[in-house]
Amino acid sequence: MDDRTLWLLTAFLITAGTLVAFLVQWRRSRRGDHRDPFDGPGDGTD
Repeated sequence: MDDRTLWLLTAFLITAGTLVAFLVQWRRSRRGDHRDPFDGPGDGTD
């Protein structure tokens, strides 16, 4: 495996991970669950 293949694989993984994260956030917001996972622990009453 040369450097170019490794770089492409890394770029693909980063892109896929970002897309999955956006998809999860979008589905959560559509379902009406507005708790932010980056907000820390909370009772979720906002």
